[in-house]
Amino acid sequence: MIGCKSPMAQKIDPESPLFRACRLAVDELIEMHGGQSGAARETGIKQQSFSGMVQHGKLGLAFAHALARAYDTTLDGLIRRFVGESGEQVRVGDLPGWARAVAEAKEQFGDTGYSYELAAEVVLPIAPNRATAIFARDLARFLYDYTRQSEFRMRAVVGE
Repeated sequence: MIGCKSPMAQKIDPESPLFRACRLAVDELIEMHGGQSGAARETGIKQQSFSGMVQHGKLGLAFAHALARAYDTTLDGLIRRFVGESGEQVRVGDLPGWARAVAEAKEQFGDTGYSYELAAEVVLPIAPNRATAIFARDLARFLYDYTRQSEFRMRAVVGE
């Protein structure tokens, strides 16, 4: 797990990029919502958890996941957004807004047969700061068009 000292304890190492990203995210949310209680209310995270993070540096994995959801991203996406240390390559599914972009693409463009799940697994050397419906559709369409006749796609779809 990213930045966790122990999978059992579910606590995040204070020296990890994930801890730093969460700390910066908490600070930003508090500023945006006028205090800890407003930030907690907007994100669905307990006020007590916010206080523990701010006052004592207590950060668990569940809290980190809740922060990532508040920013419509994953843990890797949270790190990328706040500390830019997720590496040079970016997994598409970790882009902020990916899940929402896929839902919007499906709504706007209908059932195209494109595999957004496979598109989410693509790793790019560069990526947009935020996924959009058009980006999601175009990437899924590219994969579909490029691989629809190939043996590679068949293996990827059946999981071989």
